[in-house]
Amino acid sequence: EYLCTKKPPVPPYTPYGAPTTAAKSEPEWLREENVPLKLVKDFIEIHRMENSKSERYFLRVEHLHPGLTGLSVAVYWPEEGRWYNAKLMMLPKDRGVKLTYASGDQETLDKLSFEQALLNQELSVVPEALKDRLAKAKAIEKQIRDENEARIKAEKEAKEQRRLERER
Repeated sequence: EYLCTKKPPVPPYTPYGAPTTAAKSEPEWLREENVPLKLVKDFIEIHRMENSKSERYFLRVEHLHPGLTGLSVAVYWPEEGRWYNAKLMMLPKDRGVKLTYASGDQETLDKLSFEQALLNQELSVVPEALKDRLAKAKAIEKQIRDENEARIKAEKEAKEQRRLERER
C-alpha cells in the first residue's frame, strides 16, 4: 500500500493573477513500510480519538453552573486514549472543578485547566442529564430570587406600616 506524504506545491501566481508556467510537481508517495512509525502512530491516534468523540455530547463553557455538582461525566485521557466515568463537583468562586472517578480517585482541575479540557472536548455528558440538571438549577435560582424579592417587599411593607403607626 502507498501513502501520500506531501501535497504537490501550488503553482505561484504572477502579480496579475495568471498562473506561471512553473513545472508541475507530483505528490510524494512512499511505501507504507517506509513511512516513519511515529507518523503512522500519530495518524492512528488522531483517527481513533476523532471516532471515539463522534457520538458524544461535550460539556462547554456556557454550560457551567454551580448546579452541575454531582453530574456524571466521561473524562477523556489523551495519554491513554480512554474515557473514564466521574462525578463533577464545581468548586466555589470559579476555582475550577473536582472530579471523583468511579475507582475513588480524585482530580482537581483549576479554572484554566478545566477550560482547556472543555476546549479539547475531554468532558462528555449525556445531553438529557445536562438539560435536566441545568433546568433544575435554574428553577431553584428563580425560586430563591422570588423568595428574596418577596422578603424584601414584605420588609418594605412592614417598615411603611411602622412609619404610618408612628405618625398617628
